[in-house]
Amino acid sequence: MVSEDTGHIIEAYRPLLPDSYLTDEKFDLILLLAGEKRGVEWQLFSESGRSEQLVNPIDSLRIVQLETFLTLLGVLFSPLGPAIIQVSDAPPTFVERIVYRLAINPENLLLMEKLWSDPKGYPKDGVLHGELSGFPRTAIKAFAQGGGATLTFGSLPPDVVATEAYAFVKFNMSRSHWRDELAVGERWARIIKAASPFVYAQRRDDIKRYLSNIRD
Repeated sequence: MVSEDTGHIIEAYRPLLPDSYLTDEKFDLILLLAGEKRGVEWQLFSESGRSEQLVNPIDSLRIVQLETFLTLLGVLFSPLGPAIIQVSDAPPTFVERIVYRLAINPENLLLMEKLWSDPKGYPKDGVLHGELSGFPRTAIKAFAQGGGATLTFGSLPPDVVATEAYAFVKFNMSRSHWRDELAVGERWARIIKAASPFVYAQRRDDIKRYLSNIRD
């Protein structure tokens, strides 16, 4: 579990942290600190522009604050970038992006640097990504198999999808072992709730809205 002091630091800096839809960054950081994940990838974006020349750079003060926060927590980090990337074709939209590879020890940071070295922002090895992300071995194996070995949203019983544990499952569950894998979501939910009730509630509510939109 994450210590009470660490929880206070996260809460104090929370407004300055990356804040994507579904709160993945804060979710992943807490699980990294709890030893559930070996490595985490964050992406920091600037305000968008209609051309590469019109993109405002990422605020340098925000970068300093973010890196100070990670240092306070004892998290090792390795930035990649900044780089201008196109995020939309119609209309053309560009942003500046910095990718942060995060880990607790140098060995895992090196693995993260190798995994997230693609300038397009995709992991180079799906199996390694799953291992560093703390996904169950059965889910990693099913994902590597493909061909229907993993469950889609529509394949799960509605009562399972309605559980709060499902909101904290960040991987595709396998068709053969999904009940055991759902227990990982239950454990992660407890860890998140203890470290930051705000992040817990935000994640839970975001997933509920996301699933509702899929159904609609």
